[in-house]
Amino acid sequence: MAAIPGIQKDRYGFRAFVRVPVRNDPRRRSKLISKRFPPTAGLREMKAWREEQRVRSRARSTPAPTAGTFAADVDRYLRQVAAMPTFTSRRRDLYSWREYYGDFPRAAMTTEIIRAQLQTWRTVGPVLRYNPRTKQLRRTARPLSAAACNHRRTALLHLWTVLDGKDAPNPVRAVPPFQEPPPAPRARDLDFLEAAIARLRNPQQRARARVLLWTGIRGVSELGKMRPEHVDLKASECHVPTGKGGKRFRFVPLNQQGREAWAAFIAAGAWGTYDKDALRKSIALACRRELEARGLPPSHVRTYDLRHSIATAYLRAGADVADVQDLLGHTTARMTRRYAPQQRAKLLAAAKALE
Repeated sequence: MAAIPGIQKDRYGFRAFVRVPVRNDPRRRSKLISKRFPPTAGLREMKAWREEQRVRSRARSTPAPTAGTFAADVDRYLRQVAAMPTFTSRRRDLYSWREYYGDFPRAAMTTEIIRAQLQTWRTVGPVLRYNPRTKQLRRTARPLSAAACNHRRTALLHLWTVLDGKDAPNPVRAVPPFQEPPPAPRARDLDFLEAAIARLRNPQQRARARVLLWTGIRGVSELGKMRPEHVDLKASECHVPTGKGGKRFRFVPLNQQGREAWAAFIAAGAWGTYDKDALRKSIALACRRELEARGLPPSHVRTYDLRHSIATAYLRAGADVADVQDLLGHTTARMTRRYAPQQRAKLLAAAKALE
């Protein structure tokens, strides 16, 4: 391994060094900390540790935002939109801007600066991952996706709109969003998913997964809010509270598999919130084992793929995009098409019917 600044190799392995600022000590402005790594440690792991220590020290030593700065405006904006259903992701996106321009006056953030920063994120990165459990920020040196950059642009655009008004000058408007690539198909065969879910040993996880598959509802944000009075097995229907923070309900019809899934859900007593990470890992592991049992190549299956799969199955069965849009609770048909893309078989059948 070539010599790398901050990392030394000796006969015992490696030792990583990093200098961090010292808070509330006028005699010392910084200190040098180190950590020993075994000989099998990777370079990425040691660099990640050094960057983590920098981020931690910066969080401990960052003073309160000064009035009139972008950081102060971010805090003021977040107080006004605290009830936003997507508040957590909006705060994360704005904190990405604040890390670079927190000490800037907001008036100094021109269109050119915003465009240049978005281009840097799109071509170089870095990607920031925040772990809410450990409260640590991990930085990875790779470009952001077009969707992630567009989310950060939207967050900044909305900040200007809320603080200054819709008709006020907004430098973000002149920055065009990135062209996002078409989404990769995520739908799976329903028989395959049923066989994979049957491998789940926990009856509550198995019941939740089957309900998510045959109803297409969202996870904790909707399934976690379901109550016994929302499900009517005799009428083959359920009423799902919207997952975007409202108190409205949407109608979801139930076929035979849907009724059986809800019956098992009720018998298992799976009501209420649950650990979505545990369910995600269990479904991914069960699908991996089912793929191995069928001799198919390995592939990662997400919990949200259940929603993609039922939406695609409805379209293949002849349902209209508007009906599937209502079923999934989407506000626009464009989002529904991302979940369930255009079905070639339906177009071929329609073309044949035109003969």
